Amino acid sequence: MIAKIGQSIFVGLLILSIYWDIGGKYDLTGVTNMAGCNFFLLVGLLMNWLFGSILTFQLEREVFLREQANKMYSPLAYFIAKNMAETPAVIVAPMATLLIVYWGVGYMHFF
Repeated sequence: MIAKIGQSIFVGLLILSIYWDIGGKYDLTGVTNMAGCNFFLLVGLLMNWLFGSILTFQLEREVFLREQANKMYSPLAYFIAKNMAETPAVIVAPMATLLIVYWGVGYMHFF
């Protein structure tokens, strides 16, 4: 979890270094910059979550298949337990990125 939060802080600082103080400008360039920042931010958060889930399951695959063969639990129980265990990291890590970007980019003037 510490690594995910550290990675999120790094991504937030990277986005901040590119899009520093672009909020509040409502001309064509400002709106385009804000749309680019939104795209970069959302795609970055999605890929961070997606690849974290895909790569984690590949490491746990052998254990899951062995326990599934022994009928220890169903795939639904595994899915629910895994998602409940990862919920704090899935919520806290993107919030770290969003909190860094929100004030630095200037989203408070955007809405």
